[in-house]
Amino acid sequence: MRDAYLRCPRSRKCSCLPRRNARAKTSVPANVPGNPEPWASHREAAVARIQDVCRPQTEAPLRVLAAELVDILSEIPPAEMKDVWWLTHPKVFQDVKALVENYDLGDGGISFPAEHWKKGEYTRHLIEALPGRFNMLVMLWDKDSITPVHSHGGSYSFVKILSGQASEQYFDNPNNDDEDCEMKLTTDAVRNPGDISIINDDVAVHVLGAPKERFVSLHIYLPGYTANWVWDDDKHSKDKHIGHFGGNFDSLPWNRC
Repeated sequence: MRDAYLRCPRSRKCSCLPRRNARAKTSVPANVPGNPEPWASHREAAVARIQDVCRPQTEAPLRVLAAELVDILSEIPPAEMKDVWWLTHPKVFQDVKALVENYDLGDGGISFPAEHWKKGEYTRHLIEALPGRFNMLVMLWDKDSITPVHSHGGSYSFVKILSGQASEQYFDNPNNDDEDCEMKLTTDAVRNPGDISIINDDVAVHVLGAPKERFVSLHIYLPGYTANWVWDDDKHSKDKHIGHFGGNFDSLPWNRC
């Protein structure tokens, strides 16, 4: 029976769950970004992926959130996630929105270790990545950290402030305008705990930062994306380059166990 379980370090509080299938052991779990496997045709198989790795017990509420998201998205055929799924499946969009709005169980202890923070910068900590469906992560923002103006690669972005205070600016998306024009600021807002920002590239491109204090945020991208537009400043629409979102995380759940 011992071989049916992933072994956790005895010195850490971990959740070791039985494997749901007979996959050969590998040094890199199959759901690591950059090692995609097809979306499971059965939702139980997808939920098993979320559980089939050694993870900190404190992150259980976030794992439950990911499993509930899997359940909601199971109504959408995989191929349709590549399109404007929020228009073709408005009920699913509303269910995802309600799920994020109702989540109030914190960051799973991710903000506690000092090594998870970087002075004056933000760090990205993966919760779950299901190729073709969603990426979920917690981000830690030290004071004075800020993103450049950026898009979301065709994904729908849900950001919820878990603690602290954030600053966010929306700009009209200049898309691929041939002419260089001034970036148009449409929203300049303070985000407090419980506040949610929900945008896609048709709604806006944005900047998120911590000008006054540290904050912690939950991010869900549907589907996950690997490349986006990044503007070099918030003034000129043509001063931009391609950014690579991908699998550049500061921590992975199996490394936090």
